[in-house]
Amino acid sequence: MRNIKIVVKRDNYIVVIADTFRFGKNEVMFEGNTFNQCFDYVKRETGRKKLWLTSSFLFEAYTDREGQSFPWFMEVKA
Repeated sequence: MRNIKIVVKRDNYIVVIADTFRFGKNEVMFEGNTFNQCFDYVKRETGRKKLWLTSSFLFEAYTDREGQSFPWFMEVKA
């Protein structure tokens, strides 16, 4: 997976979007209800133990049902 993004689509719906050889560009690879579910998926699929996330301060924070707050749009950097 390349060009990985974690995006809040609506309340209680967070997706991992990425480019893959098999499925193409900007495809939804995972759907979850919490940030931890999305983080765990990306770690499992990429083999990483830690993720480096970037976002712009222009994006509002979203609080998931576990109480964690992150921006609505984040990119995962290698």
